Amino acid sequence: MATVRDLWVNKTTKMPTSRYGKGRRWQAAWVADGVKRSRTFERKIDAERHLAVTVTGQLRGDYVDPRSGRITVKAYAEQWLARQLQLRDSSRAVYASHLSRRINPAVGHLPIGDVRRSTMQGFVSGMVGQGLAPQTVRAVAQTCSTLFRAAVADQIIARSPMVGVKLPPPAKSRAVALTVEHLYGLAGHLPPPFRVLPLLGAGCGLRPGELLGLEVDPARGLDMLGRRILVREQLLPRGGVLAPLKTAASVRDVPLADETLQVLAEHMAAFPPVDVEVTDRTGSRLVKRSARLLFSVGGKPVGRDGFNDMWNRAVEQARAAGVDLPTRVTPHALRHTYVSLMIAAGAHPKAIQSLVGHKNISETLDTYGHLFPDHHETTRAAIGAALRRDEAPGLRSVES
Repeated sequence: MATVRDLWVNKTTKMPTSRYGKGRRWQAAWVADGVKRSRTFERKIDAERHLAVTVTGQLRGDYVDPRSGRITVKAYAEQWLARQLQLRDSSRAVYASHLSRRINPAVGHLPIGDVRRSTMQGFVSGMVGQGLAPQTVRAVAQTCSTLFRAAVADQIIARSPMVGVKLPPPAKSRAVALTVEHLYGLAGHLPPPFRVLPLLGAGCGLRPGELLGLEVDPARGLDMLGRRILVREQLLPRGGVLAPLKTAASVRDVPLADETLQVLAEHMAAFPPVDVEVTDRTGSRLVKRSARLLFSVGGKPVGRDGFNDMWNRAVEQARAAGVDLPTRVTPHALRHTYVSLMIAAGAHPKAIQSLVGHKNISETLDTYGHLFPDHHETTRAAIGAALRRDEAPGLRSVES
């Protein structure tokens, strides 16, 4: 039974109780799951409103026990992340990084039921004030939204505090493609075992993790006789782990040009691939095995941090040597170069989507649409040619 009780006045005698004038006066009481619950308020109207919301929630089936919200954000996040067995290792690493580096230091100590929209708006605004890139702020906020939505589904809280939080607009950036001079300039400043990387990356369009996880094995990766690469796995940033690809669409066969095959053959003659120990998570169970990777360091798979440091040094040294590189050059620029070369050759967007492993055509066009020929000029020329009198004899002028 749900009731509102005056704690300062005895209901029967109408006399002041021992609590008269002390603490909150009005108590809302109700029963949930066979257990009596209560909460006190200073004003009677607040107790009545709380009771009305509580009873309505029980009738609708979305009642949330206020005591559930006493768990801290950090404690709930740990439980939540441990239950996400469907996550790829890379996605799990991103969530864990967001929680440990950003979310927990800011709000991890708070009871999750006490977190308000204003709390999270302040958190987001604080990240912006620290100078974090808009895409970083939006990614962390997305993790927060996912976490709090799960808490709502678990009936820990009634409403996500991320609802209505304003985020910085996404930064507008365009994929940067490199020229042949750029590729050779970068190659000249990479360590010898990695000098093939720019030409290979621009010749096949693989993602960095796909390149570093490329096995010299015609059944699993590099098929020289078949003149193709079977993209089936990727090397995770840490731990020498071969894992499934980003999406199902990422599984693909990429044809190799004769020129790319030539530089690969020369590379493998100079730096024969060696077997390295890896943890393979591409199957139904985790296994330890040997893999003959195209790239390795000291008999071990290439760590992403070390790879990025090596790449950034090559970029700086190439610039210092007079190579006119774009402002921001990441390993993904090789993939962008591959796409730009296909566009220049007139490849259809659907073919490009398949070869780079995009989930849908909109991703391809959103990322690389600016590299396609100006559609205004193309359509203008097409319509003009169709309407020229000498090329369209079926058209007749209309006499007034």
